[in-house]
Amino acid sequence: MTRLLLVEDDRLIGEMVRLNLQQQGYDVTWLADGSAGRQALLGGAFDLAVVDVSLPGDSGFEITRAARSAGLVLPILILTARSDTASKVTGLDIGADDYVTKPFDVPEFLARVRALLRRGPTNGEDAPRLLQLGPLEVDLDTGAATTRRGREVLDAPSRAVLEVLTRMRGQDLQATQILEELQSSTGPATDGTDAPAPLPTSPEALRDLVQGLRERFEPDPERPRHFLPVPGGYRFEG
Repeated sequence: MTRLLLVEDDRLIGEMVRLNLQQQGYDVTWLADGSAGRQALLGGAFDLAVVDVSLPGDSGFEITRAARSAGLVLPILILTARSDTASKVTGLDIGADDYVTKPFDVPEFLARVRALLRRGPTNGEDAPRLLQLGPLEVDLDTGAATTRRGREVLDAPSRAVLEVLTRMRGQDLQATQILEELQSSTGPATDGTDAPAPLPTSPEALRDLVQGLRERFEPDPERPRHFLPVPGGYRFEG
């Protein structure tokens, strides 16, 4: 049976998450203290961990750092406040594989858990982050891709947009929200030269980049399956 560790100090959220995970057939260990969660994670054989950021004892960041320092390669999903962009970025930078913002939609949360379990263990920075879009593939770290046009390397702005969309997959995102994420969660984009490649700063520029991704990866760019339009923005499914 798949074993999951849940570290969440909010009783209502913890109980709700535990019950829903158990209904999916997972064996769930739920702890409300960060220090206890850290010890359990380092000493147990879990397939995935879900950790809140703000915890009594060790924080979710400290738990994640400890796991990666110890060489653990299980997927880690962090829970964070909806408006706390800094926590999202920090969690991903220190080794978390994904995040869900509170309050969250339970079906989306369960879908993210399933996706991480399908992806399997991560070896941190040494493991390529490959995104499969049907028969096509993208290395999110290098931009090397198999597209409808053949083999190519995505330009830095397209790669940055794809990075944000995949991190926030399944969510209806306003264009302004995506632009804010681009500015706050990505470093200077480079295009292989010494000059930085400009990131989009307007909904119009973002629209052009998303359309370029559709043309590369959608079987029918006019009827997208992955880069979906929503009122005022986009949702990524993949």
